[in-house]
Amino acid sequence: MSSDRRGSGGDQPTADSRSAGFTVAETARRVGVAASTLRTWERRYGVQPTLRTTGGHRRYTAEDVGDLQRLRRLVEEGLPTASAAAHLAERGDNDHVHTRANHTSLADRFAAAVDALDADESFRLAERVVARFGVVDAWTEVFVPRLQALGERWADSGLGTEREHLGTAAVQFALVRHLAARSRSHPPTRVLAVATEGEGHVLPLDALAAAAADLDIGARTLGTLPREGVQDAVTTVRPSVIVVWSRSRETVDSVLLRGLRRRVPVVCAAGPGWTPRRLPAGVAHVGDLPGALSSIRAWLA
Repeated sequence: MSSDRRGSGGDQPTADSRSAGFTVAETARRVGVAASTLRTWERRYGVQPTLRTTGGHRRYTAEDVGDLQRLRRLVEEGLPTASAAAHLAERGDNDHVHTRANHTSLADRFAAAVDALDADESFRLAERVVARFGVVDAWTEVFVPRLQALGERWADSGLGTEREHLGTAAVQFALVRHLAARSRSHPPTRVLAVATEGEGHVLPLDALAAAAADLDIGARTLGTLPREGVQDAVTTVRPSVIVVWSRSRETVDSVLLRGLRRRVPVVCAAGPGWTPRRLPAGVAHVGDLPGALSSIRAWLA
């Protein structure tokens, strides 16, 4: 939120309740912080939303969200919050556009490295994407679209599976490295993430664990497990939340969910394989990484 976009009183842009803009809760989810943190940043450091409704409710623009994500990353890198907020305030819109261009260039370079089957460069750039964007943005804005495009190319032509495999390996490498670096404080494991038996796509679990580590939430991923393996893991880990991933309807296991519901405080079905209205009673559903993080934070609170 640049200083030239901040105002007070009648100078503040307004929007009616139907206009574009994110609420405090929606913005907090996208940024990866608590809503109370946004209010603290506004009150103490003047990091204000651009928009207000006619009723006085705060609304954040997409640019505001980007600024807040950068503020969060600066603080995580060790910069005092006041200094980080001042740094953002000093940056103008030209710098904002320049940063977005750099992000786009980095994402394109990663895609080009994968397309060229350059494994070393793909792995290196995947790490840089995570470091530059943060896990949530790297996953939603870069990795998922690129991997989906590779998958669609393979489905349409029967070619390119080697590129999809390389891209997946590079992304997993970057996420696991990030998780290892962020988990040095060894927070207790409160979230267990598994995939249903027969599910071959488990990369979203690595993204969840890496993003949770950024929030100092201990999450353990065990990949694809048979029903008995999941039950044994619950006995050993004793998580507060278990996330069960399924990408396709062929791999859903409602019997597993019902059994877990009796043993774990919060059971969450994640992924497009599940049909929310058909889930067992008391089982939640999330469809994307930001939604999963927001829900986990609420459940653990």
